[in-house]
Amino acid sequence: YANCNFRIFKEVERIDFINNSGLKFLWSNDMMWTTNEELEAIRLNKVDCCLLTSKFHYDKLTPRILMSNPKQKTFIIDNYFDSDTWPYYKRPQRNMVCGKVSRDDLMKFSENFPVFYESACSDLPVEFRIMGWSDNLNKKYSWFKFDNRWTMLKPNALDTKEFLNSIDIFLYNCNHRFIENQSRAIIEAQLTGCPIVAPNKWNFPNMIWHTRTGYLWDSLEELQDVMQDLNNYDFRTKLGALASNYTRDIWCDKTKALDQFNSLLNYVSN
Repeated sequence: YANCNFRIFKEVERIDFINNSGLKFLWSNDMMWTTNEELEAIRLNKVDCCLLTSKFHYDKLTPRILMSNPKQKTFIIDNYFDSDTWPYYKRPQRNMVCGKVSRDDLMKFSENFPVFYESACSDLPVEFRIMGWSDNLNKKYSWFKFDNRWTMLKPNALDTKEFLNSIDIFLYNCNHRFIENQSRAIIEAQLTGCPIVAPNKWNFPNMIWHTRTGYLWDSLEELQDVMQDLNNYDFRTKLGALASNYTRDIWCDKTKALDQFNSLLNYVSN
């Protein structure tokens, strides 16, 4: 089993060893794009099964996979999160803290990222907290004056759980060239009791129960109205508790996860 280790397709001897040893090669590409080497291995029947993590993911990648090999086996298997690793945390009453955690990747921030954040929370007494900041990002956004409401942390400056517990709302943002499938940070944030506010597209409707565990917006006006509502401590606390329970029921179901893996193993063995 290989997960997002694209280098394996450039080291074909490793795949040949798997195939020649009588083992099954299960490949999970969690990204929203494929590589030429990956598709070539699929074309040559070197991959026994391609794993996808959602119907949205399946719909995006499978056409490319099947174009390379119409007989290629594919299987949708949900991500699993350990419930004990991500306990619910009731945030203290304070000025609302909006933020996000991500890789220090230019694709993880929109071109107008700081303007977007401040516009979303227009005239609200909020703080902004980001983990995944770098010198490259600092250089890119040098045109913007970050005031004392902003805290920018380097990648892994804090334990992810500690960081998520320090924000009240996960305000999703990414570059217009990026497509999100199933952000790990979004699931982890919800488990800790942090509601998500995200655009109403991609796979977000399958991760966020609109108005019950978080919000999906279609316009800046909608987003601003949502942030006004979330500025109420009792309301966002209730939403966070619902988000934690809802997410735990879906992504922390060990029995369901084991059943899916057993189904996968039976599928690739036949």
